[in-house]
Amino acid sequence: QFALKIINLADIKKDEREVLNILREICILASITHDNVIQYSDSWQTTDNVYIVTEYYENLDLWTYVKRNGTPSEPQLIEWIRQLASALKHLQERNIFHRNVTPQNVMVSKDLTLKLGDFGTAKQLTDGDVTNTVIGTPYYMSPEMLRQEPYSGKADIWSMGCLCYALMTGSVLHEGKSIEALRRSSRIGTNLDNLRSCKIWSDDLKVLAIQMLSHEPSERPTVETIL
Repeated sequence: QFALKIINLADIKKDEREVLNILREICILASITHDNVIQYSDSWQTTDNVYIVTEYYENLDLWTYVKRNGTPSEPQLIEWIRQLASALKHLQERNIFHRNVTPQNVMVSKDLTLKLGDFGTAKQLTDGDVTNTVIGTPYYMSPEMLRQEPYSGKADIWSMGCLCYALMTGSVLHEGKSIEALRRSSRIGTNLDNLRSCKIWSDDLKVLAIQMLSHEPSERPTVETIL
C-alpha cells in the first residue's frame, strides 16, 4: 500500500513559492533513503494536479498516538529520540534542514518505529549558503528562526527539543498565538520549570531535553552527541 498526496495546480499556480516548495519537496524526498524517514516512491504531474507517492502508514502521527496511548515509558522515549536524531543526522549529512519537526509530522509504525514525514518546508543548501526564512509550525520554531536570523541544523535540534518537551509535559513550550507573540516570549526566555519538576523522568533525560532547548544554537547538542 502507498500514500498518495494530490496537489491541485489551480491552488498554487499564482504563488511561485508554492510551486518551488513542491518541486523542492519531491527532489529532497527522492534523495533520501533512511529507516526513520517516510520513503518516497514516485511522482508525476498532469494538467490539473501534482501527485506524490510515498509509503503508507496505517498507524497514527506521534502526537495522536501519545494522546490515545498515554505518556511513553522513558526507554521508549529515549529510543524515539535516538531514531529522530538518526534521521536528522542523515539529513544534515546532505545539507538538508527539515524545518518542521513536530509530533504531528512524525508517524508511528505498528512496531513503534518513527518515520519523519512532511518535507514540504524542507530545504537543501549548497556549501556556503545560509537561510533565515521563517517557516514551519510556530510553536516549534527556534529563537533564531523567529528573529529571522541565519540558522543551521541546530534549528531542527531545537524543534526536537520542543517535541520532547511536549511528550514529557503534555503541553507546548510557548503559548503565543502569533509569530510576534512567540518572538516576545523567546526574548523573555524559556521557562522550563514544568519540565524540571516532572518526577517521572530521569535527570539525564531532562538535561538532554533542556540542552536541546538552549537559546544559543552553539550550546545545543549535535545529532552525533545525542546518538
